[in-house]
Amino acid sequence: MGIRETLNTHPGLVAGTAIVLALLAVGVLVWSAADRGPTFAGGMYYYDMEADALFVAEPGQFPPIPAPSGERAGVRAHVFGCGPGDCPGARRLAGKSWQQIESETDAFVGYFQRYSDEAQRFITRAMDEDDPPVDQMQQAEARGLLVRAPGDTEWVAQHSVRGGQIVDQAAQRCDDPRSLRRCDP
Repeated sequence: MGIRETLNTHPGLVAGTAIVLALLAVGVLVWSAADRGPTFAGGMYYYDMEADALFVAEPGQFPPIPAPSGERAGVRAHVFGCGPGDCPGARRLAGKSWQQIESETDAFVGYFQRYSDEAQRFITRAMDEDDPPVDQMQQAEARGLLVRAPGDTEWVAQHSVRGGQIVDQAAQRCDDPRSLRRCDP
């Protein structure tokens, strides 16, 4: 029996496989939009929640981090554009509020991200160990990673339904969601 005949005699299997592949593709997109974006020598974008301003800090930190205005006020800011040339760079964005970024440039802050206090303590302690428990750290990250949309006041679990909606809304701001570009300093 050839491939074509097998596919014709098992349409349910073909449909199920297509659904699984589609869900896998969506999962990869959500995972890539998380805090695993490209890192670079200059740092990553963070947002000072007290001063209401974007700043650049070293990658590899577990927010909230110290910010220019005070201790633990810095959260990860995911800055995006909808196409090539929409990311003006750190010199034009640093020190601006998310509203200024949207009104003065083609970039926007899609969402803010931080860890719960419990997850941050666990991950920080684990990183100090000689052989950190990677599985437990990943679980703490999954449970303790929080997101918030600009203008909102409530932090929600990134892996919750509402958290997924916040992350997905960043892509929906572009006319073509496939054109979404992460802006790095």
